[in-house]
Amino acid sequence: MLSTPIFSQFFALLLPPLHIATLAQSSFIQIGVLFESLCPDSIDFILGPLSDAEAKFKQHIQLELVPFGKATIHKDGEITCKTHKLNKN
Repeated sequence: MLSTPIFSQFFALLLPPLHIATLAQSSFIQIGVLFESLCPDSIDFILGPLSDAEAKFKQHIQLELVPFGKATIHKDGEITCKTHKLNKN
């Protein structure tokens, strides 16, 4: 049975070549973006820099948007997120 330190070192040495092989086989760089769907900063980032980068590099990237976070719509229509408080709709 392999001891844990030796196995860990072997596994660490094995990871970089596997990662390079995966990139070589894929024609896209996969990018995942976790964002808070109702947050104004997230919206600005998606419509601004992320949109610009996607337009410029769309032949080279595969973009996955993952809504995440704790934005809340209250009973009175007010929307709040961790850093912002938005007006009622």
